[in-house]
Amino acid sequence: MTLCETTFRLQSGSLSERQLTALEQLKGQVYGMRGFRIAEDLGELAVTYDASRLTHADVAQELHKAGVPVCA
Repeated sequence: MTLCETTFRLQSGSLSERQLTALEQLKGQVYGMRGFRIAEDLGELAVTYDASRLTHADVAQELHKAGVPVCA
């Protein structure tokens, strides 16, 4: 396992309750997603993932599919 962390800029300043729930569900649904850190004051979302399973592009795609608005 190779853990990586990548940071995405949020398209909106904050995440809704539905989007926060979607993030939590991603950890259980997408093999390799390990965790999230949200810095709403900076407009950033940091994602920890297993780089032997996912790429940066995969992570961005999963966030978009979950309805989390990030700039890739």
